[in-house]
Amino acid sequence: MKRSILSYYILILLLGADGIQAYARSVHRPQDTALPKISVRSSDNKLTYDLQSSHLEFYPFFGVFDKKFFNEHFLPSGHITYRNDPQQAVKSSALQKCIEKLVEEIQAKKRTYSHFKVLTAKNFNRKKICGMMILKFNDYPFILKLGIETPETFINPYCKGLDNIWFFPLGGGINRHMAGLTRIKNLETIKAKLALHNQWSTLVDVPRKWYWAPKKGPWLEIEGSNIGGLKKVNTKIPGIYAIIADEIEAEQTFNLFNKEQTKMALDICNYLDLWIDPHINNFMIEKGTKKVVIVDTEHFPSVVGIKEKVAFDSYTSWYLYLMGKCTKDWFFRTKPERQEAQNNRRFWS
Repeated sequence: MKRSILSYYILILLLGADGIQAYARSVHRPQDTALPKISVRSSDNKLTYDLQSSHLEFYPFFGVFDKKFFNEHFLPSGHITYRNDPQQAVKSSALQKCIEKLVEEIQAKKRTYSHFKVLTAKNFNRKKICGMMILKFNDYPFILKLGIETPETFINPYCKGLDNIWFFPLGGGINRHMAGLTRIKNLETIKAKLALHNQWSTLVDVPRKWYWAPKKGPWLEIEGSNIGGLKKVNTKIPGIYAIIADEIEAEQTFNLFNKEQTKMALDICNYLDLWIDPHINNFMIEKGTKKVVIVDTEHFPSVVGIKEKVAFDSYTSWYLYLMGKCTKDWFFRTKPERQEAQNNRRFWS
């Protein structure tokens, strides 16, 4: 079963959910003021936007971002060597200028860019200028994942593609912007764990990754109410940021119909406690090194709200699990389950 099939399933659920929510609640029933709420405003504009929902949880908004870690993993100054040819390098300042120009062009609502080729924009809204876009540098062997949010778009899960709609109930309200902030910390964790494995330590690898943010970019100030067992909680996150990663030259991308490859992908995921997305296209054999490279390093339990250790022996069982979890989280959570999620501040890890 491919991701597109799963996406259609989620879309059907969402359409059904809207109908159920519309008819299940009386218009005379007062709003539950004890529901979790986030209020978001920008550092350069004090207009506040609110979102109140039983799906909102503490961790996706107040446990993910670590400013100290973010600053320590910025794109380093000086020269950045190429992964596939360490004898070649590019100045860090050249990459930064390309990204700054890209942001200018996106904010001007251009569809083509001077220094980049778009790989995917399915989670980006060009009209509202928000979401996550993945691009490739034209002149350098690096990939860019650019996230842009405003207070108004941050609290809206419906304007940035199916992924964000799907993640909202599964991951405690998380969106691609917040999930992207888990990529580098999770990369370091899984890399350390892979190094302890007799087989994976020499066979499996991950690309290098660094953060970038504009020097004078806006910050989003988020205030939570009735969340994590707290009356009030606050944090700040960058409104615009990017992740620069090595481009991996693939000899072959894993195939869902190759039993050996699907078994290896699931074996790796199970060993890593599903801290990476098992989607088969996230695994590829690198040209030259012949290593299996994991290209997507989001903390997957955060993205889909997995709070216990799980393991799977087939992609069929994996997709059935996700479908069941989605159905449960959308329609069948009990009041004690909602309250437990509302008061919890930590993941199972």
